[in-house]
Amino acid sequence: MKKFGVRAPVAVSAAVGAGLWFLSGLVFFAVAWRASRWQDAIALVVPPTVPFGTWSRIAPWNVALPLFGAALFGGLFGLALMWLLGRRGGPAAPRWAWFLGSWFMAVVAAWITAGVWAVGSTIASFAPTGLAWAFRSAQPDLLTSGFFGVVWGWAPALVFVVLIRQHTSLAAGTDLDGGANQNEAVTISRGSLPRWAFMLVGILTIAAALGVGVGQSAAVRATRVAAGGTPDGLPTVTPTPTEEPAAAPPQVAPDPVQPGPNWCAPESTSLLVSGTDAALGHRALTLVLINRSTTPCVVNGYPDVAFADAEGHALTVGLEHGTSYMATDPGATDLVLAPGGSAGASLSWLATGARTGTGSRLWAAAYPGTQRSPLAIDSDIVDGSRISVTAWAAPAAG
Repeated sequence: MKKFGVRAPVAVSAAVGAGLWFLSGLVFFAVAWRASRWQDAIALVVPPTVPFGTWSRIAPWNVALPLFGAALFGGLFGLALMWLLGRRGGPAAPRWAWFLGSWFMAVVAAWITAGVWAVGSTIASFAPTGLAWAFRSAQPDLLTSGFFGVVWGWAPALVFVVLIRQHTSLAAGTDLDGGANQNEAVTISRGSLPRWAFMLVGILTIAAALGVGVGQSAAVRATRVAAGGTPDGLPTVTPTPTEEPAAAPPQVAPDPVQPGPNWCAPESTSLLVSGTDAALGHRALTLVLINRSTTPCVVNGYPDVAFADAEGHALTVGLEHGTSYMATDPGATDLVLAPGGSAGASLSWLATGARTGTGSRLWAAAYPGTQRSPLAIDSDIVDGSRISVTAWAAPAAG
């Protein structure tokens, strides 16, 4: 039996695991963004360890949150290896047993990391939607991120076993490939696992967990504010009751925004309603913006919308920017629309079942401050309805 220190093998293996965690999420985002119809197949090879919308958060959270997640996985995996190998000097076992054991620890670390992310996501989405839908992303986060340990957990485990073999061979005075028995039992020196190492890695892991959990709320709030909404996601327009019929919606929103450089001009774009959906007492429609010019243009943020009934009277509704039961809000980001290209935004609301006094016309613009266009719709939106609006996003390939 040979004894050797494990700090270097643990550190390198944990770093490899953390790097793979970050790269898996980044590669999935980069590939799936351009080939969205293959997302399910891509996720089997590079699981989305980072939820898709995270990369669209406002800087620096779009990078900080994935790094926190990678650090959390690496810290948990490192702690698991240190506990597995360092308790009471480490039980003797063949190398194949260390490989399977460390791979299992990678799977466990992946599920725990996914669980912490799901908790943070639940906290971040609680305020605007309430308890009913606060856990809607927990199961997908657990399934997709946790699957990483199964698909790629063997890689840092293999790195650890290779480093074990190197240390064993060096301790025996042989070269890396000479005379080392693959089934030879290995034991760990008690002195190679000082308490300060456990404490340091534990503190860093807790800090990463807080970054994942608390950082998501901060990222969501910052993204809402940057998009012109409120930090808590509550409606930015408050319904105002009136005794007399309301007039038609104004042709231009009263709260215009300053367009950025190369933003799509109203005269070179067109709007249409494409796709409606219904599920469990909810309704949704998709607003599509098309670039009709011969040059690319930029769209950013949330569309400007208003509603009118069959007589043309404006409906007093509450508008909120963010995720709803029917659609996930990707957050405001610059989208470049090629000539003929398009972007979509989802409008969703609770079904009312009303047949009279409902919204039959949608007045919409690419952003507040430009001329609104009237679009015919078939909805049960009434006075007092609350409409959730997502930011402009590239449409998923059909």
